[in-house]
Amino acid sequence: MDGRKPMLYFHSNRIMESIRFLWMNEFINYSSRKVDEKPAKANKNLI
Repeated sequence: MDGRKPMLYFHSNRIMESIRFLWMNEFINYSSRKVDEKPAKANKNLI
């Protein structure tokens, strides 16, 4: 029982890491998309 516990902890830790990585990736994509949209709006205001 005690020998299996670290393996379970390691496995759940890896799941959390992958979820965090995917979430960060999605957040970076979203913020870069926001940054791409802003200059277009600014250019329309100038014209």
